[in-house]
Amino acid sequence: MEEADLLVHVIDISNPSYRYHIEVVEGLLDELDLGMIPCLRVFNKTDLLVVDEPIIRLIESEGVGISALDRSTFGPFLDEAQQMMRKLISAG
Repeated sequence: MEEADLLVHVIDISNPSYRYHIEVVEGLLDELDLGMIPCLRVFNKTDLLVVDEPIIRLIESEGVGISALDRSTFGPFLDEAQQMMRKLISAG
């Protein structure tokens, strides 16, 4: 039974294996028949990155970036989550 309207997948972007971790989580969601629930990717620990163009493009194209240690980075996350929920409500 589906009880969530939106999933938030928090990813440690500073971990060199972050792509593998994404695949594992997405595989588990599919196994649990939850792959159809919209999922917002939140790339955490951006404060630990040496920010370069490819990483910035990745974060912007696949989700939002935050640093849990910096409250000022939460705005884009909250905005994106709210926008996704609005789309779900208007479609439902």
